[in-house]
Amino acid sequence: MPGLDVRWTTLDESEAPVLENLYEFLLYDLARYFGFDAQPDGSYGRADRIDRYWTGDFTVHVPWLGEAPAGFAIIGRADRVIEDRAGRDIAEFFVVRKVRRRGLGRLMARHVWSMYPGDWLVRVAVVNEPAVPFWRSAIAEYTENAFEEEPAQRFDLDWVYFKFNNG
Repeated sequence: MPGLDVRWTTLDESEAPVLENLYEFLLYDLARYFGFDAQPDGSYGRADRIDRYWTGDFTVHVPWLGEAPAGFAIIGRADRVIEDRAGRDIAEFFVVRKVRRRGLGRLMARHVWSMYPGDWLVRVAVVNEPAVPFWRSAIAEYTENAFEEEPAQRFDLDWVYFKFNNG
């Protein structure tokens, strides 16, 4: 990303507070699309939501700009979402507001995709209106339009599933 010095790390459970804090911002952003409210303590997040990400089935990738984390991409197995679907899934994806629309999201996506060659699934809730065109464009650019896009229903929501292979 021009003008920004990005350093990549993979978090482990000892660094859980970094993900907990960033996850709170993700939930705050998603609240306007999904209509959920803050908890009685004023937070949106709960530690039990991210505890699952410290298992061997997930990897938490964080881009850093200087000393500050600039987002995260949590990568999991696609078969936990679609039965008989091999490959990887972007379980969660977030870019901090300060650096949005500067290319970091695309850079993050390309970074994690290149780390795991093979089948990929990217799921986007239709209600999250800005995310659908972002992912469609990022995937089209990365795959040179060699991807599948299909509607899906999950958790009583409409989704778009993007599937591709970068092997």
